[in-house]
Amino acid sequence: MLGAHEPPLLPPHAGYTSQHSCYSQECQWWARWSFTSPPAETITLKISAHYEANICEGKKDIDATISAQDLVMVALKTIVPKVKTFCPTFPWWFNEFVVHDTDWVDLSAHHSPLPYFYPECLQPACKNPNSVVFKSKQFQLYVVVPAAQWHEYEVFFENAAATSSDTDPPDSDVSCDSRVNGVMTTSSMALTSNISTLPFHLCHAQSMFMPTHMAISPTCANEGESTRMLQMLGH
Repeated sequence: MLGAHEPPLLPPHAGYTSQHSCYSQECQWWARWSFTSPPAETITLKISAHYEANICEGKKDIDATISAQDLVMVALKTIVPKVKTFCPTFPWWFNEFVVHDTDWVDLSAHHSPLPYFYPECLQPACKNPNSVVFKSKQFQLYVVVPAAQWHEYEVFFENAAATSSDTDPPDSDVSCDSRVNGVMTTSSMALTSNISTLPFHLCHAQSMFMPTHMAISPTCANEGESTRMLQMLGH
């Protein structure tokens, strides 16, 4: 029993520890974190030009939310230098090159600022069908040389071959230079009407990794465009 002049005993403090002295700092840290953007989702592209040897160019850390117009710029900036190296004497008109997806949609005519492939990477979650999760996918693009320009290249090639045959030994073939893995090599080309034997009929770009979202819709290929194309895959 307490004495008449002794203060009453209060119950001990509950729920508080020495960690609460850091409350203000922690509160500020979490407040900043809650407004911080999540880590950027990126894609990596491997762009290759194929004939008898490979011309490869890798691209990584491409923003996953890239738009169609930006995809066109990435594709052309990657392929055009390779085309110049392949046959620098031919006057290529790079402003006529067009970029298509696998459904033959012309990306240069798709002006939406929204991510191009992003929606195709979103799938229903296994545990909760009402929510979606990201799943990496592989995407393919084509840099297409118009048929008229390709025909002019064929004529240019045949004329160069004819001129070369007047000065070179009989069994020497006309060749165009191409850079393979940083080393300049020579691809011999036989003179024939078969288009597949011509150099630079295909450029291929394959994306190795794609941790992002993106999407689009289909159409048919234009008959006026050459099927010889620079192919580009996004992974």
